[in-house]
Amino acid sequence: MLTSIYFFLNLALFILTIICVTRYTLYKRSWSLMLHDSVQNAYLGCFPMGGTTLINVSVTLMYNEYGFGGKSYLYTIWAHWWRDVAGCRIARQDHFLDKMTAVWLLPVVTVIFPPSHDLITTLFSIALVTVGLMLAFTIMTIHLLCVIPHGLPLGGTIISTFIPLGPTGQRGCSVLLVGQSLKHFLPLHSGASEVLNSGSTGEIISVTCVCISFILWAIATMWLVYAMLGTLDSPRKARIPFKATAWDLIFPNVVVYANSNMQLYKALDLPFFRV
Repeated sequence: MLTSIYFFLNLALFILTIICVTRYTLYKRSWSLMLHDSVQNAYLGCFPMGGTTLINVSVTLMYNEYGFGGKSYLYTIWAHWWRDVAGCRIARQDHFLDKMTAVWLLPVVTVIFPPSHDLITTLFSIALVTVGLMLAFTIMTIHLLCVIPHGLPLGGTIISTFIPLGPTGQRGCSVLLVGQSLKHFLPLHSGASEVLNSGSTGEIISVTCVCISFILWAIATMWLVYAMLGTLDSPRKARIPFKATAWDLIFPNVVVYANSNMQLYKALDLPFFRV
């Protein structure tokens, strides 16, 4: 019941964003200004990320639990998944190293979220997670390159230090889900592939995914500690105002880190990970 409430609230908030269309229609120049702002345009990555949450719940809750719709509904959701994936891959920005913050990770996080028809979808999801992993770690390395000599950002921008929890935490959850998916429908019992028809392939992949997920959880925990220490130290140098950057604390950062903990608890049955 609670999940249904949050699903429809999420859907309502998406519908309310139509107001933004009115704004950019009335003030056409503001759209161009936003697209060329290296910070504001990064937040466009939130749309495919949020859209993925709607797609996931539409399948797991509305279709699986409530039996809403039928095959046509399921294929419609699948089509939206592919459209969401395409949206994750679109980005155009101008970057300067002296203005680098963890906000650069926002367009990359969208590449990580979608892991949700069978082998094709799962394999494509693995490709997305791998690409997202490479891009995220590359940007986090650049972020450290800037932080070590220049220090953490001051003011409200300090909250952006929590953004690395998004790619690391959600990727850990995504890897676990991919492992569970492959374990569910492997072996295929069709075709000539020895790998996909082996009875142990699914189990091996599932265990490997659990190990990878734990490693990513550990990396996410490290970034969480760094972000908390930086946020505690920052007020000594500059006031932290409450503004749009505070959103970085909620989604896709701390929430997906908690999600990673819950998935590890289900996989390992260790109370330590229970949230």
